Amino acid sequence: MANHLANESSPYLLQHANNPVEWFPWGDAAFRKAAAEHKPIFLSIGYSTCHWCHVMEGDSFEKEDVAEILNKHFVAIKVDREERPDVDGFYLKAVQAMNQRGGWPLSVILTDEGKPFWGGTFFPREQLKGILNRIHEIWLTENHVLKDNAFELTEHLKLKVGELFEKRPKVDLRVIDSFLKSKIESFDAQLGGFGSAPKFPPSMAMMVLLRYPEHRSMAFKTLNSMARGGMRDQVGGGFHRYSVDDRWLVPHFEKMLYDNALLTLAYCDAYQAGEGKNREYEYVITSTIDYVLRDMTSPEGAFFSAEDADSEKTEGKFYVWKKEDFSPQLLQRVEEFFTLSPEGNFVVAKHVEELEAAAGMSAVQNANILHHMNAVQIPRDESYKKLIEELLQLRAKRIRPSLDDKILTSWNGWMIAAFAKAGRTLQNEKFTLAAEKAMNFVLTKLTQNDMLLRTYRDGVAKQESFLEDYAAVIFANIELYLSTLNPKHLQNAIIWQKKQDASFLDRKAQAYFEDRGSDIRIPIRNKEFMDDATPGGNSLSAWNLSRLFKMTGDKEWRNLCVPLLEQSSDLMQRFPAAFPLMNMALAELHGKSLVIVGDFDIENLAKNVSFTTWIQSHADLMKICPILQGKAPIAGKTQFFLCEGEQCQLPTLDFQSILKELAS
Repeated sequence: MANHLANESSPYLLQHANNPVEWFPWGDAAFRKAAAEHKPIFLSIGYSTCHWCHVMEGDSFEKEDVAEILNKHFVAIKVDREERPDVDGFYLKAVQAMNQRGGWPLSVILTDEGKPFWGGTFFPREQLKGILNRIHEIWLTENHVLKDNAFELTEHLKLKVGELFEKRPKVDLRVIDSFLKSKIESFDAQLGGFGSAPKFPPSMAMMVLLRYPEHRSMAFKTLNSMARGGMRDQVGGGFHRYSVDDRWLVPHFEKMLYDNALLTLAYCDAYQAGEGKNREYEYVITSTIDYVLRDMTSPEGAFFSAEDADSEKTEGKFYVWKKEDFSPQLLQRVEEFFTLSPEGNFVVAKHVEELEAAAGMSAVQNANILHHMNAVQIPRDESYKKLIEELLQLRAKRIRPSLDDKILTSWNGWMIAAFAKAGRTLQNEKFTLAAEKAMNFVLTKLTQNDMLLRTYRDGVAKQESFLEDYAAVIFANIELYLSTLNPKHLQNAIIWQKKQDASFLDRKAQAYFEDRGSDIRIPIRNKEFMDDATPGGNSLSAWNLSRLFKMTGDKEWRNLCVPLLEQSSDLMQRFPAAFPLMNMALAELHGKSLVIVGDFDIENLAKNVSFTTWIQSHADLMKICPILQGKAPIAGKTQFFLCEGEQCQLPTLDFQSILKELAS
């Protein structure tokens, strides 16, 4: 039997192209085969840098006995969740409805029509074989029961989506109080972060907390702990996916573009909010961006997706150290800044080691993760910088983890926004120019017929885009405008917002679909409001719309934003921690903005103003920005208008008075 993945572009699918399993990509061929042969579908969803996806591949999908069952009794489909978030989103919700948990690898069994009736995540080989054989038996004898279960589950999920739009309470600022209260209650005052292990980087929550001076200490504590712990790559810069423990010491070693983008945005806010412009945050921002430019940027200036946790079939091997890795002279210098021990601080649990061994993988034991957890701050003197450069060169001789070199539109949008914000926050033109170069790539290589595409690899753009792609590109253009005052970026943000509305807006429910609804095999056209590891499509859209309204004064954007907030108001009260960007949108809507008429140095503005949007009067913006109308320039002078919504105060020439009002 032939495996059908060899001609795919996804690095994840190509990883499985030589499996003995007859994998199909998601598409008509697989569903035609399932219908013709009356077989259920085994759907496996993952991504290329997923450690446990590698383990399940080595333990199960590379093995002939598993392949024999799948090939004989099922039609097997592989999906890259990063290329197809619509497929992943629906079936993840289905598995969560069945099991109250989900993750990757995601394993789901469907009817030949695509309706799910069983699901889970990682399974060791013998357990997986038992499940597959049992489902095959039931499919042969009680096919109607499985199909009835699949129908009921699908109808239940449709009902849950519909219920979201039945309640539409008015939204007010009290939901922000609920969010802040939830963070206070779950805050780990000793170690930073929220809740217990594992701890994921709460980048979007940090952005909310930093807006409120009385709550900034929680953000500073968390950001400091992440920056000084093992979750940050102390040698190469950038952040790993999450912390396995509650101390931020032992990371899950994969590096995702989106984490580094969102964390850069959070550290920029912390730098602005900190007393005396915290130089440690400046170092973290700069080293993260330097890492992305060095290891995650294509020759054309766009950004790759991720780096694996594994190298040489061993998790973390590229990143950890033993004393014997260093010459005696270098070891002495290393130990001036880092604590190394023969027993190490990275020890793999026995049951994990056994699962990895079954997949042909090995575990590093008694190795050291470099950290500064006990330091007051990360060192930044010249001797430390020289040491880090030497360690980087020494580590470069190792076999690197694999690189997922596909370019995703939404993830690039978030990183472009981060580069732009870092450029204005740190007054670093190199970062801003890199952001503009990447945006030019998106607008030339990832567009077709004036529409965005989802993914690009090896010179080919493909796959229709999703709501998150449009929202991220709009977000990036807003940040680019705030960093450059170049009117084309604000114009682009508005152009793409109108295209997003045309393709994704459900005008009856007044909320955005996540996809275009063109794949009829997916039973539900989903709307996502909550933020997870990445921004939800509707929540980022709400923040974009609130900022567009504040910058332009155009009520159209407010009239789209408010219903999104109302739709999620009930959920925001019930699950407040899940809606950081909705809270950002609400705060933005009720906050101030600044209109500048006349010449003004963007560096002076960015250096002094945080958590506020601004717009500079320009002939190209007059028709699309009602807030600029009637504000005539005065020769040789610069006027400042402080505005709330579309209503502005009388102008002043005194910028310092504006700063005082914004600070209050």
